[in-house]
This record gives sequence, C-alpha cells and structure tokens, in this order.
Amino acid sequence: SFPDAIADLESLVELRLNSNKLTKLPACLKKLKNLSRLDLGNNNLEAINGIDKLRKIQILVLDGNKLSSVIREISNLIHLEILSCNNNRITDIPHDVRHLQSLSDVDISNNRLKVLNPEVFKLPNLDAFNASQNDISKIPSFNVQLHHKKWISMLDIS
Repeated sequence: SFPDAIADLESLVELRLNSNKLTKLPACLKKLKNLSRLDLGNNNLEAINGIDKLRKIQILVLDGNKLSSVIREISNLIHLEILSCNNNRITDIPHDVRHLQSLSDVDISNNRLKVLNPEVFKLPNLDAFNASQNDISKIPSFNVQLHHKKWISMLDIS
C-alpha cells in the first residue's frame, strides 16, 4: 500500500511514482494541492479516478499503463501543458480535450486510436502532437484546424 504520510507533504511539486505496480491512484494524492509534475508511467493503472483533484498539474506522465481512457478524467486540469500517455490502450480522444487550453505537448503514440479528433488541433497552445504507432484509419481535414497553427513544431501520425 501507498504511504498516506505523503499527503502531509503540502509543498510537494513533483512526484515520481513510475515503474511500480500501482493498479489505482493512491487516495492520498488528491491532498497534494501544489503538485505540478506527476509521473505515473510504467505501472498497471487501468483508470485514473481522482486525478481531477490535482488542479495545478502541468506535466502528467502516464506512459506504459493499461489505460483505455485519459482525456475525460483530466479535462478540468486547465494548467496541464504536457501529457504523455504513450503505450496504453487508449481508443479515442473525446471532445473534452477542448477544455485543455494550456496543452502544448501531447504524446499519445502506441495506443489503439482509430480516428483523430479534430478538436485536438484547435488547442491554442499545441506545439507538438505525437500519435504515431496507432491504428488510425481516418485523419481529419486539417484545412480549418491548422490554418492558424503555423507554429506547430512536431506532428507525427505515422
């Protein structure tokens, strides 16, 4: 079990819980109100219930888990800038992604995406988007979405 004493670290801004065998988020995480960087990569997470309580998160790493959904759970993390959730079981990017206005860097590679949601390309700060190694069979029309996105530095949908 995860030590509840971590919740007493009120000033904690970065927490790395990667490469463990976590199957769910430790309940005490929601008390870490100042957390801005969280690495939960390479665990056995199938869900991230409660992550929406971490309102100050800017960097979230969820690589190498068993997640089939991420965006709905994080859609109110308005300060989130970097989301890395490669090597999971994610099947779609829901319209809730539009709430992540601070998002600049997304790595959703090596998942099970079949369609790219055009809402992603409407995000005002999007700079890098990696959706390589998916099962994408439908790519949205970029003419409207990318018209004002000349500053995107990396787009990979191979």
